[in-house]
Amino acid sequence: MRLCLKNGIPVTYEPPEGSRMWWTPQFPKLLSKGSHVLLDFCCFGMRWRKPTRLATWNIDLAGLRQRCSPINNCCSTSVRPHAILQGGAPGGERWTKVAEPYPVGFCDAYARAVVHELG
Repeated sequence: MRLCLKNGIPVTYEPPEGSRMWWTPQFPKLLSKGSHVLLDFCCFGMRWRKPTRLATWNIDLAGLRQRCSPINNCCSTSVRPHAILQGGAPGGERWTKVAEPYPVGFCDAYARAVVHELG
């Protein structure tokens, strides 16, 4: 990331919103040279909210910001209850494992934003 910063290369990094990476001694200093975008995966068609933060440098992806404003644990986008990411999912996998892949809607929005920013 430091090399990209030094050379003006656009870069994004996405540890989960609850990751301790955000609070390591080096990361806040690095982040101060860029920005971050907060989003919830339920806004991109997933059953779970899964708050996510993208750190960005040398690229403006603020247009990806989509936040849920839940009421009674119901999604403000789909108006359905959020799935809770704990315990086992049908089939025996853990819900956190099921929720690992990026939503297709997010991938499409991310690709469009990068193409828009880079021309």
